[in-house]
Amino acid sequence: MQMKRLAIILAVFAGACVLIAGAIAATRPFATTSARGPRPPIKLKGPARTGTSPVATFRWSRADTRTSGFLCQLDRGRLTRCKSGIAYKQLRPATHTFTLIAIDAAGHRSAAAKGNTRSSPPSWSWTVTKVQPTPGKAPPSPNPTPTPNPTPTPTPTPTPNPGPTPVVKGNQTIGFAKPADKSFAEGSTTLTASASSGLSVSFDSKTASVCTTSGPNGEKVTFLAAGTCTIETTQSGDSDWNAAPPVEQSFAVAKGAQTIAFAAPAEKRLDQSPITITAGAT
Repeated sequence: MQMKRLAIILAVFAGACVLIAGAIAATRPFATTSARGPRPPIKLKGPARTGTSPVATFRWSRADTRTSGFLCQLDRGRLTRCKSGIAYKQLRPATHTFTLIAIDAAGHRSAAAKGNTRSSPPSWSWTVTKVQPTPGKAPPSPNPTPTPNPTPTPTPTPTPNPGPTPVVKGNQTIGFAKPADKSFAEGSTTLTASASSGLSVSFDSKTASVCTTSGPNGEKVTFLAAGTCTIETTQSGDSDWNAAPPVEQSFAVAKGAQTIAFAAPAEKRLDQSPITITAGAT
């Protein structure tokens, strides 16, 4: 019975030792290396040893074909899988250390590089210094947010210059009232008409057998016979006015009233026969 209890106590103790050893290994990630692991990475290159840039990029090459991947650590952070070209951003002004480990397909880690101990894999140390602000200017942001390029505004198509607006001619009309009827006995009459443009109006007879026109603009109408006299008025326009629509008016030329002038003949003797008498009509 005592031996059985002792065996149980030893088993529990052994398990506790395994757990403690695992915990210690987890807190010391670079202590677990293997001679069977791949060779350490070569040609590790990082940023300048001293600078103000908050961004650091690292590149390297694998040393043999057994290397299947890499583990990276920044300062005292966690080990994470990484590739050559990894970049760390928003680094605070301080001294930083980058550590690199090669691993094979079985998970074996590379041994220390030449000149290093097994607990010291290839590493790169550098210092990020604080940018001294220029007097009168605010210090730059350690990681300024890039300003997106504005969308270019399309250049508007220029509107052709139409030049001066042409002045078009005005339209005009003729005012020509119907003349009063006339008697042939009156012989003639003078007509009047006007254009809205103020230009002079011309008169022309459309019934040349009854009446004719004369004068500077044909405004005098002479009667040739009784009947209907038709007069057309026109205005041809000028550089500012279009021609006016013609306007016609007609009036009657009535027959004239006439009288006969016949004076009483003087007394004659019978032997004076025949005699000649005269009379006249107006």
